[in-house]
Amino acid sequence: MNINRVLLTGGRAPATLELARLFSQQGYYVHVADSFPYALCRVSKAIEAFHDVPAAKQRPQAFIDELVKIVVAEQIDLLIPTCEEIFTIAQFQDSFPASCTLLAERADRLLRVHHKFEFIEWAKRLGLLVPETYYIDSEEQWYNQLDDLPANEKYIAKPVYTRSSSELIYLPMDREKPINYKKGWVIQPLLQGDQYCTYSFARNGEVIAHTTYKSEFRVGAGATISFQHERQEEIEQWVREFVRKTNWTGQIAFDFICHSDGRCYPIECNPRLTSGIHLFRHTALVEKFVTGSGGILIPTSNRRVSLIGAMCIFAGQQVKQHGLRKYIQALRDSEDAVFHRQDWCPFMYQLNASYQFAKIAKRQRISVLEATTADIVWDGERQ
Repeated sequence: MNINRVLLTGGRAPATLELARLFSQQGYYVHVADSFPYALCRVSKAIEAFHDVPAAKQRPQAFIDELVKIVVAEQIDLLIPTCEEIFTIAQFQDSFPASCTLLAERADRLLRVHHKFEFIEWAKRLGLLVPETYYIDSEEQWYNQLDDLPANEKYIAKPVYTRSSSELIYLPMDREKPINYKKGWVIQPLLQGDQYCTYSFARNGEVIAHTTYKSEFRVGAGATISFQHERQEEIEQWVREFVRKTNWTGQIAFDFICHSDGRCYPIECNPRLTSGIHLFRHTALVEKFVTGSGGILIPTSNRRVSLIGAMCIFAGQQVKQHGLRKYIQALRDSEDAVFHRQDWCPFMYQLNASYQFAKIAKRQRISVLEATTADIVWDGERQ
């Protein structure tokens, strides 16, 4: 590909800011679009221009129309969706001019792995290790399945479209908790063990960049806020096999639990950019995105990168879970995911961004975490 000008969507995310900086450092002209007007990338020196666009979830057609205008007007060569707006963009991929490469899989394949049950079933049919998983979409199914589960074992239930481990139900303790069955739910064994996340970039069924990191410091039960590369051979092999057998191209990430039985089970898939990108600082990752050459890229440094702001805001939870000494050590050993000496405005601007998300949360009566993605999430809508 002859790439010169790049457009990233999802400019609110620290991960997108990281990717923008990587491209900019290699001499590319980087444009960023987002429907959140206070996105971190807006004030970054790494970008040529920030573009306000309609919300992908609430106004999908208008969102696509505006992106097409940007691609044409700015002569964009490469479009990289980074957050859940990827599902909307992929469904309208034929709207973009042939001169612009969309770095994303086909919509049907993206949606298949985004659905928690369909992803597990696909991996199972490929002969890969998966946890026992049941699909529920009615009250009758719910209680019939609960009655069939072993009484002495614990399970967990969650909607097939959810993020950051929200809406978790622990069974059998919460079996009478009211839920919206129409969402579709999965029930899985409550596996005890270390949680890991992966982030990979693949081209034509080959993993050409990969990292694995422990999901240790988290907000609640979900979003990881501190990242440190680890080699986990069983997990890496599982990822390589899935990518090879599906002939995957694009970004893809998985959550795993390494159970006490010694095996690592995949829990869900995110076919997009994730915070694992922070572990590719000072690497040739951009070359992988553009050319796909040179074999597999794996971080050689085990330095820790953290969202220091989140680590401080949720300090109480981290200290309670890990102890004061381990928390202080993690802070001491961390580079900040947002701060950069030559590009410090986003670090200061994140205070305003957080305030604006809090306002959205209050206005819409949702959590602040939900507010950060309320205008881009994809929960099964058909365009």
